[in-house]
Amino acid sequence: MRRPGPSRNTALAVQRLRRQIARLEKQARFLAARLEAANRDLEAFSKSVAHDLRTPLRTISGFIEIVRDHHMRDLPAEVRRYFELIDAGAREIDGLINALLLFSRLRRERGARRRPANPRKPRRRRIKTKPAVGA
Repeated sequence: MRRPGPSRNTALAVQRLRRQIARLEKQARFLAARLEAANRDLEAFSKSVAHDLRTPLRTISGFIEIVRDHHMRDLPAEVRRYFELIDAGAREIDGLINALLLFSRLRRERGARRRPANPRKPRRRRIKTKPAVGA
């Protein structure tokens, strides 16, 4: 007596699913490559913007320092206050530029430590639960 095996329809369905999985995996690799390229472009753009902003900022800060060191005592209080505001704004912009570069660097370093996902091996996540009230 013949042992019952998978039907032809089942075998065809399995083949279709395998083709679909292969197509989706290929599409995921393609999209991951595009994302990496976009991230590299974003990092290059961040560095370029930081450099382009720092050059005029150094000029502004340099002139503020010259005025502070050589002319500040001769200026009216209102004008001194304007220079203080300009100096504070320049320091704030410098901080934003540093934050932009740090963000870019952290994203790159964090991305380098990640391993590509294996769609055939699901990740196990540990679920943290809160203790019951009164426990």
